[in-house]
Amino acid sequence: MIARAPGYRTLATHIFDASSDYLDSDAVFAVKRSLLRTFVARTADDPETPADVDGDWYSVENDIVLVAGEPREPADPGRTA
Repeated sequence: MIARAPGYRTLATHIFDASSDYLDSDAVFAVKRSLLRTFVARTADDPETPADVDGDWYSVENDIVLVAGEPREPADPGRTA
């Protein structure tokens, strides 16, 4: 995910499902304990179901903290120098 806000540095990061069977097979060593999250299964009749969601769904909590500074685009991982 990418988080942007005026007056803050751009943040590019990701999160991982803490219950994934594939955490130990991370080929690029991106999985860190601080990036693990618990995804909570929700049913279609859950009172917090967003209006545009049909059927069962998942929710996850994730705090994003931005650092003051100049916003900039993150490096393109597919671009070579």
